Amino acid sequence: MRQHAIRLLASAGIMVGAGLPATSVAVPLYQYSYTSGALDEPLGPGAPVSEYTGQRFTISFSTWAPLAAGVLDVADVRANASIGSLSFGFPLPPPATTCVPDPWGPPDAPCIEQPVYPYDESSFNLTVLALDAGGLPTEWSLGFVHIHRYDPRSFDYTYDNFLSDNVAGQLQEHFIYGGALSPGPLAWNISEPGIWRLDVSEVPEPATLLLATLALAIGGWSRRRTHEQADC
Repeated sequence: MRQHAIRLLASAGIMVGAGLPATSVAVPLYQYSYTSGALDEPLGPGAPVSEYTGQRFTISFSTWAPLAAGVLDVADVRANASIGSLSFGFPLPPPATTCVPDPWGPPDAPCIEQPVYPYDESSFNLTVLALDAGGLPTEWSLGFVHIHRYDPRSFDYTYDNFLSDNVAGQLQEHFIYGGALSPGPLAWNISEPGIWRLDVSEVPEPATLLLATLALAIGGWSRRRTHEQADC
């Protein structure tokens, strides 16, 4: 009876193993990117020519499902942005904190918990209003904000703010770079339309690989037990 049970277990293991692929099932990963038009000359009277003039702002992100009309839930999205030599991503790990003196409080005032300087923080948002037949947005509202804080004791910072709004075919884009201690932020309009791109890659599904490995292990163990019983 015991040998019969072991043979049944071996057969079940082989059947499970045969019913699953030798490698894991691949699931699609949708990788989107948006590249803006070239930045025009900086706005404002007497604005200096900047290294950003002529650059293009690029945002890329990946999702497990194709884009649909509505607000993109960025909780599970990994996004990156770059312009020129600047590159930053979202989400970022929370910054470490330290207790620093209150710059406006009395000498005996309690310290203030502030992030250890310098540190970065970024935010990303996307609302899709319409898509073409290929699944790329034709009407959207998109933004990426990056802040680089220097010293929390003086609360100064720089920031990069890219906004793209293409509703009903009316493209409005601009990029702002500035700092709290600078004479004022530099801003660029972007009159040239940007480009969306979609690449679909396949990523192995870990759960399927685990099941296949388990089935093969059961089959091998059952076969070994059968041989041991036969030798006895």
